[in-house]
This record gives sequence, C-alpha cells and structure tokens, in this order.
Amino acid sequence: MRSNYGTALIRLFFSAAILSGSFLPAREKDTLNVIAKQINAIKTGGHHMQIDGRLDEAPWREAPAASEFRQRQPAEGEPASERTEVRFLYDDEALYIGARMFCPHPEKIISLTTRRDVASNSERIIISLDTYRDRRTAYTFAVTASGVRVEYYHPRDEEFARDFSFDPVWEARTRIDSAGWTAEMRIPFSQLRFNNQEQQVWGVNINRWIPDINEDVYWIYVPSKETGWSSR
Repeated sequence: MRSNYGTALIRLFFSAAILSGSFLPAREKDTLNVIAKQINAIKTGGHHMQIDGRLDEAPWREAPAASEFRQRQPAEGEPASERTEVRFLYDDEALYIGARMFCPHPEKIISLTTRRDVASNSERIIISLDTYRDRRTAYTFAVTASGVRVEYYHPRDEEFARDFSFDPVWEARTRIDSAGWTAEMRIPFSQLRFNNQEQQVWGVNINRWIPDINEDVYWIYVPSKETGWSSR
C-alpha cells in the first residue's frame, strides 16, 4: 500500500451488461456486449479542500461526473427519476468525493439525525470501492442527508455481507439547498488497503436511496434478484 501518490492517476470504473436498454441477470451475461462505465478522479492541484458540503472549490467544477443512474425499485431497470452527480478528486493523502443529489421538492427530503452507522430511513448516498478490483471485496462509505456517516466492509461478493467492525477515520459533510442536497467526503488513503501500482484502477458503485418516493437507484445497476456486489 502506498501513502504518497505523486502524479499517479486514479481511475475508478465498473462494468455493466446492457442489451437494448434492458439489464439481464449475471447468468445471461455471456451472450451480451459488456459496456464498461468509467470515471476518472483528478488531482486537486494544490487546492485546499474544505470539507463543508458546499462543493465550491474549483477542482469540483473540473472533475467529470458519474451520472445516469438506474432504478432497482420501484421501476426496475428504468432511469432514475431524480438526477445524481458524483465526482472524485484526490491528492497525496486522500480521496475526495463530491455528490449532488437533485430534488424538485427539497422540503420533502427525509433527513433524520441518528448515531453513527445508523442510516434509519433517511435519504442517503453510498459509495462502494473495490480497491483491489478483485471483484470480491469492497469498502463502503455512506452519508445521509443529515450528515450521519455509515461505513462497512464487504468481505465477499455479496451486497448484504457487511462487516460493521470496519471503523475508519474519515470526514463527511452535507447541505440541503434549493436544488436538493450535497455531500462532500474525504477518505484518507491510510484507511484503505490497495496494491502499490503507480496507476490505480479501482472498481466503484454508487447507490442513492430516496425514501420519500421509495426509489433506490444505482450507477451500476444491480438487479433485485442478484446477490453479487463487487462482481457487478
């Protein structure tokens, strides 16, 4: 594991199988053309990143966004009804994640205050990182609209195989505004394990839960009948 990246590029990508706009179970993947989604993390360029949920530093405007989410429920496989944009930055010490969750009626955002690791029924954004890209394990970081942090480790390729003893030191702040809500995270590289290659390629998936409309959306769609997670 390296703690100093220098000028290394972190690329975060995961792949999904698509056929005529429909998503099919893993057992049918062999007959499909696999389309890989990819997102690049860019360097902060020496900018001081204030973790306050505002996303107003210049690097956030330059980073590409992961968007085009799809529903697991209620309309499985259909495009998300509310837009989500997630961006990734990094410096020598940490990975930064900035998320904008659009909502036409911000007053309806469910935002409950609970203790850490209890997401309740609050709206939330979840980032899962397969740092070795082994398609078996992953670190997951989540934050609710009220700023409650949740984290766990997937020791195997199952979405609900979650080890809550994973207890990293990291930061997250959120804000609700007229466009919806935002989340800003800082995850030190020292809290993760990964290989020592100069160019990092990690798997990533992103999940947004929108309880006021009972909508569960994913950047890489995971069918409701599948149990796999990192292998997606």
